[in-house]
Amino acid sequence: GEIEDEHDTQDVDLIRKEGPLSYVADARLELEEFEEFTGVNLTDEMKDEVDTLGGLVFSLTGRIPVRGEIIPAVEAGFEIVVEDADARRIKRVRINRIGASTTGAGKEE
Repeated sequence: GEIEDEHDTQDVDLIRKEGPLSYVADARLELEEFEEFTGVNLTDEMKDEVDTLGGLVFSLTGRIPVRGEIIPAVEAGFEIVVEDADARRIKRVRINRIGASTTGAGKEE
């Protein structure tokens, strides 16, 4: 039989678009791929010592957040909602674009 490499199909499943400004991603998604897929530009500080979305969430909070917790990353124009996590690791997150990219779009004054 064929031996499957963990990197063969990983990219396809690690992030998906849920709405115009919303994505669901595996916490193992590399930050570089996250930026490419979403068009989000992370700050240098955000990318300083971490490589994955889970690492980013941990570095922003200093701990493993609980399911349902919202972590703002306003400087980069998004927030992260923890969809699935246990006591040891972050598993899945939702990313919602916020800020400048949404102001004025479809809003009536």
